Amino acid sequence: MFTRTYIDRRPSEGARPPARRFLRHSLAAVVAVLAVQAAPLAQASVTYVLDRSNIPEMPPGPWYLTVLIQDSSDGQPTGTVKFTVATTSVFDPIQLPNFGIQSFGFNLFNIGIPTDAQIGQPADWNVGYQPPGKLDGFGSFDVVIDTTGQGRLDPLEFTITQPGNSISSYADSNGTAWFAAHVTDFSTTTPEVTSAWFAGGGIDRNEPPRIVPLPPAVWLLGAGLMGLLGIGRGGRREVG
Repeated sequence: MFTRTYIDRRPSEGARPPARRFLRHSLAAVVAVLAVQAAPLAQASVTYVLDRSNIPEMPPGPWYLTVLIQDSSDGQPTGTVKFTVATTSVFDPIQLPNFGIQSFGFNLFNIGIPTDAQIGQPADWNVGYQPPGKLDGFGSFDVVIDTTGQGRLDPLEFTITQPGNSISSYADSNGTAWFAAHVTDFSTTTPEVTSAWFAGGGIDRNEPPRIVPLPPAVWLLGAGLMGLLGIGRGGRREVG
């Protein structure tokens, strides 16, 4: 009777060569990184642009202001969203001594109107709530924060903290948002016109979320380590 015998020539874990152990540990590390990368990625921030104004001296099209919104995925505490509203380089050659943002309005989706304690606005800035404020031809807004001439800022930064708050709380289900800002003390082709309202925020002008993908080299490294481990792996030898 013919008997088939198998001899396992694989060394024990403690007897494996250092190179083999290094490959195993390296592969484990790469697999861990790939597993993390494969997990669903949340948006960390989004940037909207304000590209229209209420004066003919500033025609629609150029990006006049940007609105950066960051949530807890981008370094903010849980439930906190940070707004950074800033003018663009369009204003650089026309700024006057008291230039800055004086008012800003935004809407809310899927969260309630925040209280005074939940809004971290700059000093000398005030918060207005419903009934919504109308910002010179650009519609109504749930919340408007503003200041007097001496409190103008560029950029304007403030936070909102409440349960369930995220960057998606300020755009509708299609990702479309709508903001307006009042910028003052700049020169135009009409000497008596030194301020204007600006609005925008459509989804077609959004900056992509700031998410860093895994470099292709890491995937190649993982494939290479798996190949080397497979080539050098011992197996069972058939004797019979």
